[in-house]
Amino acid sequence: VPGQNLAARTVVSADAGLVVEPTDTAGFSAAVRRLVTDAELRQRMGENGRSYAEETFDIQAIADRFEPIIRGER
Repeated sequence: VPGQNLAARTVVSADAGLVVEPTDTAGFSAAVRRLVTDAELRQRMGENGRSYAEETFDIQAIADRFEPIIRGER
């Protein structure tokens, strides 16, 4: 996604992933290589992403909204 996109800014600020502009194929390839070769980076970003989600989202409230949809009740 574009770097100015809210999702991209969130990923960067949470240190939960890498962001590459949609048309930057070389940057995308470099980001993939970096993630493939750096287990510590993957671990840190994964932990940061989970921490962000746990601190930001009320999983019970979200589940309560989606369960009826999944069961086909809406």
